[in-house]
Amino acid sequence: MKRTQIDIDKKITINQAIKEFPNFLYIKGKTKSTMKAYIADLKIFREFMKENFRSKYLIEEITRSDIVFYQTFLIDKVKEGKYKKVTADRKFDSLKVFYDYLEHYGHIKDNFLKEFSFTRAKGAYDKENAVLYIPEFLEPNEIDRIIQSAKSTRTCNTLRDICILELLRSTGCRRCSVLDLKWEDINLFNETILIKHQKTKNTSILPLSERLKDALTDYMKTQKAPSGYVFKSNKGNPLSMTAFSQVIKKYVTLSGLENKKDFEITAKTFRHSFITLLVRKNIPLEKIARYTGHKDVNTLKVYTHLKTDDLNDISLLVG
Repeated sequence: MKRTQIDIDKKITINQAIKEFPNFLYIKGKTKSTMKAYIADLKIFREFMKENFRSKYLIEEITRSDIVFYQTFLIDKVKEGKYKKVTADRKFDSLKVFYDYLEHYGHIKDNFLKEFSFTRAKGAYDKENAVLYIPEFLEPNEIDRIIQSAKSTRTCNTLRDICILELLRSTGCRRCSVLDLKWEDINLFNETILIKHQKTKNTSILPLSERLKDALTDYMKTQKAPSGYVFKSNKGNPLSMTAFSQVIKKYVTLSGLENKKDFEITAKTFRHSFITLLVRKNIPLEKIARYTGHKDVNTLKVYTHLKTDDLNDISLLVG
């Protein structure tokens, strides 16, 4: 059967699709950091396809078998110690979102990635396969250990870094909220802090914990005229995402926890730990959402599976 001009025009190469993908992510309201992560993950997929299937450059030429081979590639990377489990999970999730985009714009007729599940690390809820993955988190004493490692250092950025860690511990906010914080958002007299949630486009006015208030007060004393962004580089520029991540990694390494966990400890780990602690303390999900900026309380329900106290009576009964 002869192909029509319309059929030919719809064909798209892997490179073309990756270039068009960010527009789809932008419309979906993804943050810049999330978009960059997706694109980086897809470039790895592109290189995998190029190295293993050089003749395939059109999206329509990718088969189910190719995806299975890519899954195996990711799993092997984990076994070799080159990827954390959560890293491999995210890379495959990025590919699934990519295929959602391809389906949305009519570049593919069959989004067969919806049929795929992945041997994942604990971390999310896969609606397609109804599989529960528990978020990776730290115990309160482990969070203390990381912050104490910061307090034991003596550098020009120590007080700044302690503030960052205390902010993550006390509010469970995202990285983008930390970097977007301004001195005008902090009211030490009323003991409140305004957290801007870029991902959900809403804000929370939260009470300052004693530890966070003390950390901010100490840090403020080092500023000649506190204004603009709270967290800056040595040159006075807003702290970059890379520098922020390096702050977390530095103190995780100093604490000795880096090699004791089978997952990467990031700002998101602090967020998971914050929510987990509140769920264990029986704080209502609606109140937790006011802190974390979640618009849909149902997204927090995965954390309720971490709570086992209310099942203890049953375990005692069955011996």
